Amino acid sequence: MKRPMVQGMVILIGSVLTYFYFNEALWAIGIFITALFSVFLYKKLKWKGAFIFILFWAFGPISLYMPAAKHEKIINEAALHEKRAGLYGVIERVSSTSSGKQKADVRIRKIYLANNVFDGNFKARIYLPENKYYEAGTILYAEGTILFPEKQRIPGGFDEYVYLTSQNIKYKVYADKAQDYGKSKGLLSAMGSLNKRIGNIFDTTLSKQESGIIKAMTIGDTEDLNDEISELYKKTGIFHIIVISGFHITLIAFMLYKLLSYIFPLDISAVLSILAIVLYCMLTGAGVSSVRAVIMTSAFILGRSFYRDADPLTSTAFSASVLVLYNPVFIFNAGFQLSFACVFSIITGTEPINRLIGLILLKIPLGNRLVHYTKARLAIASSIAAFIGSSPILIHHFNYISPYSVLINIILLPFTSLLTVSSFIMALSGMISTGFAEVLSGIVFFILKFYEVVCLFFIELPYSYISIGTKPVFITFLFYICYILFIRLFSEPKLNPKELKTLGMAILIFIGSNIIYEIYPRPLSITMLDVGQGDCFIVEGSSDTFLIDGGGWNNIGLGENTGFKVISPYLSHQGIDKIKAAFISHLDADHAYGIIELLYIKEVEFVVLPSTADKESSMYKNLEYAAKENNTKIIFLSEGEAISSKDGFQFLILSPEKNAYYKDINDASLVIKLLYEDVSFLFTGDIGFETEEKLMANGNIKCDILKIAHHGSNNSTSDKFIEKTAPKAAIVSVAKRNNFNQPGEDLLNRLAEENITLFSTADRGTVIIKTDGRKIKIETMLN
Repeated sequence: MKRPMVQGMVILIGSVLTYFYFNEALWAIGIFITALFSVFLYKKLKWKGAFIFILFWAFGPISLYMPAAKHEKIINEAALHEKRAGLYGVIERVSSTSSGKQKADVRIRKIYLANNVFDGNFKARIYLPENKYYEAGTILYAEGTILFPEKQRIPGGFDEYVYLTSQNIKYKVYADKAQDYGKSKGLLSAMGSLNKRIGNIFDTTLSKQESGIIKAMTIGDTEDLNDEISELYKKTGIFHIIVISGFHITLIAFMLYKLLSYIFPLDISAVLSILAIVLYCMLTGAGVSSVRAVIMTSAFILGRSFYRDADPLTSTAFSASVLVLYNPVFIFNAGFQLSFACVFSIITGTEPINRLIGLILLKIPLGNRLVHYTKARLAIASSIAAFIGSSPILIHHFNYISPYSVLINIILLPFTSLLTVSSFIMALSGMISTGFAEVLSGIVFFILKFYEVVCLFFIELPYSYISIGTKPVFITFLFYICYILFIRLFSEPKLNPKELKTLGMAILIFIGSNIIYEIYPRPLSITMLDVGQGDCFIVEGSSDTFLIDGGGWNNIGLGENTGFKVISPYLSHQGIDKIKAAFISHLDADHAYGIIELLYIKEVEFVVLPSTADKESSMYKNLEYAAKENNTKIIFLSEGEAISSKDGFQFLILSPEKNAYYKDINDASLVIKLLYEDVSFLFTGDIGFETEEKLMANGNIKCDILKIAHHGSNNSTSDKFIEKTAPKAAIVSVAKRNNFNQPGEDLLNRLAEENITLFSTADRGTVIIKTDGRKIKIETMLN
């Protein structure tokens, strides 16, 4: 059988996905199906190795049910109930939070729970107290609350569980005590010291911006990577150049192997080269793409040393299988997906694309001359293959593609080898003398400036960066089916007419599916985003999108608040760039600040405020300035006024009364009734009992879904108000850990007495409500 490792990898990944997304019974059925498949292969091909596929399926999720620590059940219980723990271990890696505090990834040796001490051999991320800073290799004791990493709480948002678990970090700890017990005397400590020393050399010889790029590119230190440069490189599709990737590992390995082969026999050169890249991989943090490159490069070097060529596809499948067996959560990691998608695409797609380019050139004037530039054609084909292979994953995780990235990579990649080699020589020479390192810094500086100039040129061109909402899995699947059929068709010198027709049909199905998906009428969707202690609701129709409040975190500036961190990723995930209107119930930070920030990110036609809003407040001044800067109108509404959507739903303002005086800004909140055919929602801002009494006197407050006022305060949502609104369900936006003990116990009792189910962001993450105007469906990210 040809390349059984590739089939085995597919079965392995299928096993893990089945285990994650379906029940264990279906996973067990999968073993039986795999066994039947193996028997079929054995009978047809007479290949005894076919039965290995059963093991691929059976061992897929094995590390998930193997204990990460000796006393995992006890530790898990402590993390589940967020107990206090003491942890003793060695720091493997350090970085900083956005607030400047240090976080450390620690290999735990002992854990202290209550009056018990347990041995451990697992990793935890420890968020250290203020003004506590340590280096990798430090022996640390820390005390604090132990928790599990949080699963994704917002569609399109950060998934802490996948991010940390893919680094084999099973727990996180918010420490309030930390103590240094000296340096560990081992390889880890040496690597930490070397990483810091190399970083200091770059800091000394380069400007801050260039040093940040080179440290990210050579030693995996992204602490000083400039946000604007990082975003520029991402949008132009060359971010892979400035992160530790397979390119860097492969370049180092083959250069070293070539040099050593002049001194030592091939087998010794191979061993030394592999040892060097393993140590380098450890130095840089052993990222997914780095480990993949180490495995693949090692197989290739060993093959050459023993006069056997390693099959690239088999080597890639083997490295993917090793990583998935080691940690199945890698499958969900964007770095893993991009790394292997690019490599598989380059290996299988470069030659077919190259053949297609040749056929096109022969059909155009002067093409017969250009067709002979085979190296240039291969470079272009390879870049196109990487773009095609990675685009669906970029859209899924980051919601964009860079159409010019193929051309930009063709221009810049030839300089990357020189940049990488110069950087490494800088680091080595800088350990002896900074003089030679400073000479080389000129080469590095000019290459990076050239990169920046090229990227800035292309980013200004039309359609340089296209934002695309996350597509359904079946559309991504259809895309890859089309690509596989294309590879199959153009892999042969002669085009097969039947295969050409099949490809044409597949492309038509793919295009048709996209069109149907985009134009098919969708239900009205109301999403209560998990913004912590604040309110934020996204109302999405087929044509228009509205916001009601935007959340906001006190003492956190623009670029780091809910507009950037929560709302914008969700809107990008949905493919939304324009907002019809953003209602701000009142000008408290936890309702308004996210909207102010969002004005700088997305196009918002107008902002709606209550007529009683204080135009002299600092929050209003900030909003007014942001609105003027971004051509957004501000309008003021009061009781009886309304805004209608082209999609058939309406926002009716029930409060505040025009020109009325309210002692408390909360009572002056916009109260909005959303009406859509037979279904209604009531959004109550932060009103208290006083405004509730006025609303009950005016009537018209009955609703199907009630937004609990003031994050579940005991001083809102009275029993009479619950009785008058008579909701089928209630929703509340509140932080999981808040200082107000919200939602309050009295409120919860009032809802329980009326048998009303409460959906809270604290427990369920983002809550998504969909309705066709008659039926209501409620989905949650958690639980």
